[in-house]
Amino acid sequence: MVPCVIRTIEATYPSVSAMTEKSQQSARASPPSIPATIRALINSARGWLENLLHLAALEGKRAGIGLAVMVGFGVGAFVLLIAGWLALLACAVAALVENDILSWAWSLLIVALLNFARRRPRISRNQAQQGSPVLRNAAPAWLEAHLRTEP
Repeated sequence: MVPCVIRTIEATYPSVSAMTEKSQQSARASPPSIPATIRALINSARGWLENLLHLAALEGKRAGIGLAVMVGFGVGAFVLLIAGWLALLACAVAALVENDILSWAWSLLIVALLNFARRRPRISRNQAQQGSPVLRNAAPAWLEAHLRTEP
């Protein structure tokens, strides 16, 4: 009964008969030789390595795009921060002049001093250890504590 069904299927679908013939031939064929097996292994490893490098390139490209977007947003935030600070200073000048508190020159001078008031001289550890009173006053408290505890 089964051979009859197989013959009917093979007659109806010729591709099935070709597949069954190939499977019968591969079952009868001898195992592949060692050099052919090694060649197939090398080709498989080469294909795997190509796919891995392609994936690494795609991931690197995606990471680079993400980094560029983050840097762009950082620069944009910095520009907005500076623009906000300048707008705040402009409002201070406008308020001082509009209310006849100070003239333009004095208002701009005060704003310039406010803008640079937080700057402190940068010092190295050697300069702080030398004990210059100006530098010691400019050093933050945590640096002084660190310098005292270190031998």
